[in-house]
Formats: sequence, C-alpha cells, structure tokens
Amino acid sequence: MTKETKELTKQETTAVSTQQNVADAGISTSDLQISRLSIMNALSELVKSGEFRIGDIVDGGSEEKLGDAKAPVEIVILKSFKYWNSTKNNEYIKGSRRPAVSQNDMPWTEEGGIKNIYNHSFYLLLRKDLEEGIVFPYTINFRSTEVKKAKRICTILYRMAQKGIASYGHYFKFSTKEEKAGSNTWMGAKIEVGDAVPQELQAKALETLKMLNTAESAGAVKHEEEKPEGFEDNGDF
Repeated sequence: MTKETKELTKQETTAVSTQQNVADAGISTSDLQISRLSIMNALSELVKSGEFRIGDIVDGGSEEKLGDAKAPVEIVILKSFKYWNSTKNNEYIKGSRRPAVSQNDMPWTEEGGIKNIYNHSFYLLLRKDLEEGIVFPYTINFRSTEVKKAKRICTILYRMAQKGIASYGHYFKFSTKEEKAGSNTWMGAKIEVGDAVPQELQAKALETLKMLNTAESAGAVKHEEEKPEGFEDNGDF
C-alpha cells in the first residue's frame, strides 16, 4: 500500500467515524453555523461582563479565547467573500445581510436613518485544528476603516497565486494592535504571513474549500449572526 493510499484510507475512516459520532450525538449539519473570530473592544458585551479583555481574539460561537496581541492565532485562509448589512439609528437590522461585489454597490446612507455597511470577509481554518484533523471553518470580517487590511490580504494571496501557491499554502499570523483615528482608539487586526503549510495539510484545506463551495451553492452555509447591541463596536474589526 502506497503512502498516498494509506493517507486516503485514513481520511475516509476519519470521515466515517466523524459522521457516526455526530449522528450519535443527535447533531445534523442544519444545526451548525460558522463562527467568526472577533476582536474584543471596549463596547463588546464579553468585555463589559468581565469575561475577556480588550484586544482578546475570541471564537464568537464557543466564546473561547484563542489569542491576543502577544499570542497570535495562526490561520489558513480558504477564500474571500463580501457582503452588506445595515443599521437603523445605529442598531443592526436583523436579516439585512446580502452579497456584495464592491464598495460602490449601494449608497452608504439612505433615508430613515439607514446606514449600509460594506464587509470584506475570509473563510479560514485554524492551524491547530488543521493539524488535529478538524476541518470546520471560521470567518474573519473587516469593515469600515479596516477594509484596507482585507485588501492587503488579497494582494498577498494574489502574489502567492502568481507563484503557483494556493491561498491555503501559507499560514497567516492573526493578532491585535492599537489603532487610532483622531481622538478614538480601538484594537484592530494585525496580519502577518507565516511559514508554508505542509502538502498533506494543504490537501485537507482544499477538501474543506470544495465542501464549502458546494454548501454555498446549495445555500446551506449558516453564519454567526451580527449582534444588535453595540453594533458600532461589538468586537468586529
């Protein structure tokens, strides 16, 4: 049996085992949603409650701290996507999320106190998950002044592609840093390119990307919903 055959057999066995364990727990795919990695800021509810500190990187689904300014979260980026959502009088309008092409798709403001917000996001995997064989994606989201960082990531991915390197071919280090604009300060995202992803883990990332694309086409991808409270500073960046 070749190394490739052994690896394929291992993956198939793991997939069957995972499906059985999930079924035994009474969980179906309709029960799952993709969490986002959020940066905690002053108005974040989890900071107000004392559970986390400003600058912590938190899994929005499990409410688990994954990193901070001194301890980066290593991630593998799968793909980029963009969307709009809206607020009315600075409160999030539930269900207002819809796909975007560019920042010029819609007016930024409308009558009645409506504000349309452009978001540039990425699907990703955590390095620690990938190395442990867990391939359930997360998202990170950039909006407002932070959209420029999404463009920087896309530029890096474009340069990688020109060298024949897939988006998931390098790890990225995701941490936080203090940002300033006038009298306002907040903790924003800091993204750095890390080392190369081993080929066997790239294969797992590609498999996840294909499954994600299929689920998107079927309209079966569920995202963690934006929270209405403190929408202007709820840990997004």
